[in-house]
Amino acid sequence: MSDDDSEQGPAAVFAKARPWLIGVGVAVALGGLYYFLATRGPRKVDAAAITVATSDDEALRKLSDEVAKAEAIWRAADEKGQSSSPEARAALALAVTKQRERVRQDARSTPAESERLRRLEQFVADAEVRENLDKVSALEKEALAARQAERNGEAVEKYRAALTLLQAVNRSNAAAAFKDLPRESRLKLDLEILEAEPLSRQVMAARAKAEVAARAERWDEVREAFQELLAVQSRINREFPRTPFVDAAAEDRVEGQIQTLQAEALARTVLDKVSGGEVNARAGKHAEAARLFAVALKAQETINTELPKSRQASQATADDLEARRQTALSMDGLTKVQGLDGEIVGLLKARDVAAAQKKIGEAEEIAAAVWRDFPRSRKLDTGLRERVSYRAAKSASLTAIHESVFPKLRALAPEGGGGAVRGAQLLSSEVAQRLYALVMDKNPSRTVGEEWAVDSVNWAEAREFCRRLGWLLGRAVRLPTEAEYRAALGASGVTELTGGVAEWLDAGEAEPMALIAGRSYLDSAEALEEVPVVRVAKTERARHVGFRFVVE
Repeated sequence: MSDDDSEQGPAAVFAKARPWLIGVGVAVALGGLYYFLATRGPRKVDAAAITVATSDDEALRKLSDEVAKAEAIWRAADEKGQSSSPEARAALALAVTKQRERVRQDARSTPAESERLRRLEQFVADAEVRENLDKVSALEKEALAARQAERNGEAVEKYRAALTLLQAVNRSNAAAAFKDLPRESRLKLDLEILEAEPLSRQVMAARAKAEVAARAERWDEVREAFQELLAVQSRINREFPRTPFVDAAAEDRVEGQIQTLQAEALARTVLDKVSGGEVNARAGKHAEAARLFAVALKAQETINTELPKSRQASQATADDLEARRQTALSMDGLTKVQGLDGEIVGLLKARDVAAAQKKIGEAEEIAAAVWRDFPRSRKLDTGLRERVSYRAAKSASLTAIHESVFPKLRALAPEGGGGAVRGAQLLSSEVAQRLYALVMDKNPSRTVGEEWAVDSVNWAEAREFCRRLGWLLGRAVRLPTEAEYRAALGASGVTELTGGVAEWLDAGEAEPMALIAGRSYLDSAEALEEVPVVRVAKTERARHVGFRFVVE
């Protein structure tokens, strides 16, 4: 040992030897790994010890030849469309049997041989499918023939057999081209319809039985027949839901049919009483007509409340009968009111106000009772009711109104002349605000004064004033025509045709425009010498426009 080594110590020596130690370790590890891999691989054995178990190659060749021969026979028949013949089917079955034996005996069988076996087996399966489909077609034809001959039992058996075969095809491993699900669905429906037809006939028979019993009013038998009908119909709905015989609303409909049958007698009563009521109404026997309509109404209301599902149930019919009843009951009162209305017109025309007032009160009392008690009467005349009520409301003012009108009426021209209506009279002055308020219960004038001419009225208001005043005078009252207005210019006692207010003239109801004649206090003295006529909208109103009227 040198002095340097002694000085370095053990640690220094180890540091120098360390790379060599690592290299030796790696070499040992690699050697161990090589040995392990070498001993785990295939071992060399003595060829004499090998024994190969193989089948006789000659036997395999023979099986292959037999398979090829049998398959050729089948293919030749298939090309001629005779693949379903017994000979072809036997040849195909033999080919499958021999190929299975070939695959079983050959330990070294290739995938090609297994594929050949699979293909031959598929040919067998397809042949069976074709045969079954041919049977399905034949069974369908036989079933149709049996159905047309009304041998339904036989038809059901044929359809069921065809359906069983087709279902087997559709659920097999056959090619998709052979499967027909829509055809299966159609067969099912045909079968369901055939099976449901006898039940449908039972439903019809039960309905016929119910109708016979109903005509004899044996209602227990009616309900029994319909209960049978419902039971059978429920079975159809449950077991044959795709058939045309299904009736989901049968229960409600059957109850309606029962009630319709039960309501027939009451419905006949309604028709008979209505007919009798109409005859009596035409003869003026209103009390008897009303009685018959009331009987009909009671029968109809019984139908509506006790047999509401029947075809005869109808609130509209009940409403019509009540209207008929009230119409008949109202006729006597209405006749009295109409008669009194005529009497009142005569008394007012004769200016017998006191007598008219008495009749007006009587007419109002009767009219109020008729309109109150028989509001659904079809003879109610709204015009009559309005006229009677208006006169009653103005009865106390009749004298004042008459005194404001009759003394101021002036003949327009000699009878029939000057374009005036024969016997027509014109108010000598424009309608005063006091008279307008008495008739209309309001005063629209902007320049207020009881004896001043009413102003600011439109054409419709002037026309309405005339209508109401006519009811109170017993005469026709209207606005003057242009010819009558011009004729009045030469009439004695007629004032303010110019210089008061311009005046509305008569016009057709449907026309939107009307004439205003004359000048007003707003015009100059020179202008008042003329009598212009202008056309304006009927809706116009102005403080210088009023009117006067003609009494025929």
